[in-house]
Amino acid sequence: MSTIRIPNPAPCDGGRLDDPTPARALPGGSPPASGSKAGSEQVGDSPVGSPLAGDSSAGSERAGDSFAGVSVSGSTRVGSLPADSADLKDSDASLHDRFGRRMDYLRLSVTDRCNLRCTYCMPREGIDCVDRSEVLTWEEMYALCRLLTDCGLRKIRLTGGEPLVRSGVVGFLARLRDLPGPPERLLTTNATLLDQHLDGLTEAGVTRINVSLDSLRRDGYRSLTGRDLLEAAWRGIDAAADRGFSIKLNVVVITGVNAGEIADFVALTKDRDWTVRFIEAMPFDGLGGNPGDLLDGESILERIRDKFPIVRAEQEPMAVEETYRVPGYPGRIGLIRGHTRTFCGRCSRLRINAVGQMRTCLYAEPSLDLRELLRAGTPAEEIRRRIIEAVRDRHWDGWAAQEATEGRDACSMSRIGG
Repeated sequence: MSTIRIPNPAPCDGGRLDDPTPARALPGGSPPASGSKAGSEQVGDSPVGSPLAGDSSAGSERAGDSFAGVSVSGSTRVGSLPADSADLKDSDASLHDRFGRRMDYLRLSVTDRCNLRCTYCMPREGIDCVDRSEVLTWEEMYALCRLLTDCGLRKIRLTGGEPLVRSGVVGFLARLRDLPGPPERLLTTNATLLDQHLDGLTEAGVTRINVSLDSLRRDGYRSLTGRDLLEAAWRGIDAAADRGFSIKLNVVVITGVNAGEIADFVALTKDRDWTVRFIEAMPFDGLGGNPGDLLDGESILERIRDKFPIVRAEQEPMAVEETYRVPGYPGRIGLIRGHTRTFCGRCSRLRINAVGQMRTCLYAEPSLDLRELLRAGTPAEEIRRRIIEAVRDRHWDGWAAQEATEGRDACSMSRIGG
């Protein structure tokens, strides 16, 4: 049995690339009746004096398994797929669940570490980060991306934690250009390190960036994130916009915290061709969430309509957000009902976290341990079969997924993968 070898890429971001660690799309609604403590990553390409420097919880980076030139084919820790790539291109390889929904969008978390402490994502004191030996190597992540691309994947978004704290992430994005297609490469970030990586992101072919930004006020930002880095975030956002990147701002709305800034965020779309997306708070803070903090989608829209005459805008196919705009403004407003879960029928997202756990729904328990399969030398055809089975058994919506996980330990968004 042959081994799929991953060619060595050249770093494009000036940093190390070593490992630190036939269906129909259904609308939302009822299913068819027939059964159908978190530390910052110590990174070689982040300069001393960056927001990461001096974090006492950061550990030293593991050496070895360099994505830029160390042979890994004999390691039981690295997931080279032991099969011929020709085996992965059968006509039945695309990923559809039993309700006919196609999953062609991968959200891949490259680390559970972050340089912020957002209250809706993790406890303020942080979480216990996984050992770096448990984190998927770049080679393992690339192998999974290639397998899934052969199954019809069209988009790959890197998330975290904060993805830019992991050394080599921009080089990995560049390497994804070599996948068949290739799929679109996207990034979600808090933007505090973004200005340092824009050259590499441009070279990697990234054109769209989502930024988590929950307050426009210094004191509000510091209260939500535990860090005084709003200026760094804006520096990254403005620099990216000046370079021509498409920008979406993601705003998690929390009653009594930042709900009073909704109008200020909408006003950003007056002079900027950005999308500002308001997201219902979800119970993934590592403590089980606080439903009392929820400002639901209708309440968010009411607050916007009190100040602006918004109208519905063109909807992106399979998008989870509802899209609006203020007439005459170039930007757009998005609403993501992440807690009330009205978009599940058109969700095409597959999630893999930093340790290789795959989820077919944000509210579901992991359905597959891909790291275990990779490091056991499981043939690619068997891994693909297991993924197809997991996707087929996907819950109809987030409510059904949550019901199936009742009684389990609360999980943080940084651990799940944003």
